[in-house]
Amino acid sequence: MSKPDAYQIVTDRILAMIDEGVAPWRKPWATFAPRSMSTGKPYRGINLFLLDSGYWGTYKKVTEMGGQVRKGEKSSIAVFWKFIDGADANGEPTKIPLLRYYNVFHEDQADWPEGKPERFTADVLPGTDNERIAAADAIVSGYKNADNAPRFDFEGWNHACYIPAVDAIQTPKIEQFISSAHYYSTLFHECAHSTGHATRLNRPGVTDTASFGSHKYAREELVAEMTAAMLCGEVGLLDDTVEESAAYLKNWRDKIADDPRLIVKAAGEAQRAADHIKGVRWDDDTE
Repeated sequence: MSKPDAYQIVTDRILAMIDEGVAPWRKPWATFAPRSMSTGKPYRGINLFLLDSGYWGTYKKVTEMGGQVRKGEKSSIAVFWKFIDGADANGEPTKIPLLRYYNVFHEDQADWPEGKPERFTADVLPGTDNERIAAADAIVSGYKNADNAPRFDFEGWNHACYIPAVDAIQTPKIEQFISSAHYYSTLFHECAHSTGHATRLNRPGVTDTASFGSHKYAREELVAEMTAAMLCGEVGLLDDTVEESAAYLKNWRDKIADDPRLIVKAAGEAQRAADHIKGVRWDDDTE
């Protein structure tokens, strides 16, 4: 029996979350982003939306670290890219990425006779509202002041948008929002769109004319949604002002179900966008 397709497995997990009435890309992390027991590093890309806060490892890794997965516990999946040698359309040597997955268990699914490893100490997110706002503002300020930054325009606008033709982000002022979390979530969303400009990450959903409702535009919107969630999660902001309507969730469910690669690809592009906004380098080898 062949191993199930990794894209389809991820898509099925995401669809199951949507069926529970929640958009997974708006999933908050109560303490900090999920991390790998093997490396200690945060998971990235779609793994952020598949796993809860805490440390995760294979059955073997849990055992190596002195734990014992309890009988009856069910594993989750984490995905990674495996690169194999191949050739491009011109016959030139290249590396071909293949999506693979492995089964992992959360630290709380195991018993630790000698106590949990010291590595599992939780990161500390900004603790107060002011600290969280300052952390979010630092991300925005860094992007504003970076080389080749888009123009930011907050004067006289009653709606938020990114305009590729003039490379400008427009949002109302922060005092026009019902909460600081809502403001930064919206601003991160528009910043994400701006990363797709031809002079930055050059995403087709931004550089090409894409009509609302098209497959290409849907993917770009999903990229922006996920980028905003990643950045808000990083600073501990939770935008709880958005209600997940049945129509909203059904619209996304239909699009994701039609293309098993959509959610994984969008999450990877969102990770690149979040990294670009923060001024850090994307690493395809990172989980």
